[in-house]
Amino acid sequence: MKNSVLQFADAQKVRHGGVLADRLARQTARLESDMYLPPLLFESQSIDTWPGDWEGRAMLSQTMTAMATGRESASLDESMAQLAKKMNERGYLGRILPHPEADEQQLSGHGWLLRALCAYYAYRGLDETLFLIEGVLMNLFLPLRETYREYPTDPALRLGGGDMSGHVFAATGKWHLSTDTGCAYIPLDGLTHAYSIYPDCPMKVALGEMIAEMIDQFLALDPVGMQLQTHATLTATRGILRMYSVTGNERYLTAAKRIFDLYVAHGMTVNYENQNWFARPEWTEPCAVVDSFMVAAQLFAATGEEKYLPMVNRILYNGMLRTQRENGGFGCDTCATDGVLAAHCYEAFWCCSMRGGEGLSACAHYAYMIEGNTVVVPYMTESEADLTVGGKQVHVSAKTEYPYACRASYTLSGEISGVSLAVYIPGQGLCRFVPDKNGCVTIDEQLHIIKEKAVVGKGEVLMLGDLMLGKPQDPAIYRNRVMRDGYRDLVPLCDCYLLERADVMTEKLQIVF
Repeated sequence: MKNSVLQFADAQKVRHGGVLADRLARQTARLESDMYLPPLLFESQSIDTWPGDWEGRAMLSQTMTAMATGRESASLDESMAQLAKKMNERGYLGRILPHPEADEQQLSGHGWLLRALCAYYAYRGLDETLFLIEGVLMNLFLPLRETYREYPTDPALRLGGGDMSGHVFAATGKWHLSTDTGCAYIPLDGLTHAYSIYPDCPMKVALGEMIAEMIDQFLALDPVGMQLQTHATLTATRGILRMYSVTGNERYLTAAKRIFDLYVAHGMTVNYENQNWFARPEWTEPCAVVDSFMVAAQLFAATGEEKYLPMVNRILYNGMLRTQRENGGFGCDTCATDGVLAAHCYEAFWCCSMRGGEGLSACAHYAYMIEGNTVVVPYMTESEADLTVGGKQVHVSAKTEYPYACRASYTLSGEISGVSLAVYIPGQGLCRFVPDKNGCVTIDEQLHIIKEKAVVGKGEVLMLGDLMLGKPQDPAIYRNRVMRDGYRDLVPLCDCYLLERADVMTEKLQIVF
């Protein structure tokens, strides 16, 4: 982000091992399943109801994981080549509605398609990709500028209803409305991405004006009163943050901070996942958990405020990693309103498994940030990175047992004179270190199990640093059990990634005491 206190490291110059490498490998393999490759990619069950959504999420995830791992996708170039042939005569996917009607699921899906195209353009730099982006902007979105001004905001229209995959349930005014309330504003993510890469031209001016209007309209909504989908809300917020990074308009940063605070208060679950809709704790959705992780990390980068770092770590290790399944995909959990956490569905292959790729790639991307002559580590991961720090070229090598233990070693080499390291440590915040004469920093902090008030509802939770612990019905199926400080047979919520066993997903964990 250009207008940030901290700058993210170049994602393609960081490589990960350990936990993150394993998860990225599993997720990459999942995205090479037939349904995410042509020809089935363009024949999925959601093509008619969510045009652009399946294709966009899949290709975005494949692009981002390729950039994060350095491993070429098996089909990405072929998918992009076939995409142009699937567009209608107006240059987008799906039906052509009479002007000025709008289908918010079609618009939402094309938000992801724009993201995929923009990411692919950054990856490959092909002019024909810009041509596809322009077709979606000119022929689908820009003609609906007036329609967006009439987006229905009456809460009575859409309270209740909906399933894990939303559907169009009503038409009112110019809008075909989805049970994924507010998903018409998911495209703010894709539109702002397009705006950030597109060369100056009259179309870009018009796009910028439409984005500004859409943000104003979105900020006028009442997320809790309308029971907006938290995924839609947080994805739109990421678009607002991107617009802040492009324009430097502090109003956008202030708005993003306010929305994230609202989400934590009214949309987050006790283990840092999400309620699918505000004020409707029915199930969680990794798409939104990924969004919340990205927003928290971007807010830390934009502000430098350390209060976001515990949230970044807790969302990552108790929410996002918890929802990755042993097949590499991502699934939904219960909201644990009764204090018990379990799987709601094993895998949401139509959306969350694809967004999981962006989430893991973001985790790889955000692992190192730069502030002046300091390398900032918001969470400890096993990695190798080539960084530009205060104009100096520095190589960082990291080994860690985090989050199960607060132990890590960092070795800096290259132009390290005057370079320091700031590492987030649970309960202490950012701790600054000066490497020794060999360029080494060693961290070894003792973590104890503590009880603290649950972030949602009543009761207390057990934490080992920022890692939440639960009590299973059958401790024997877990490889790593935590037995210390007078507690026995507790397990970390994200420990399931170590086990190639689906039964841990059906195991109920008591997490509120």
